[in-house]
Amino acid sequence: MANIAQLLGEEAEHLLAHRCAGIPKESLHLPDAVQDVYLSKDVTVA
Repeated sequence: MANIAQLLGEEAEHLLAHRCAGIPKESLHLPDAVQDVYLSKDVTVA
């Protein structure tokens, strides 16, 4: 499988390091189906 950074090329660092500062994560509401997937997995939601 190809490396994501290679696929993104010159913009890789900018795109992969991006942090949204305009919308607080507490104000986002995920549909129940998405929450169910994440709650059933051992993943960290940033």
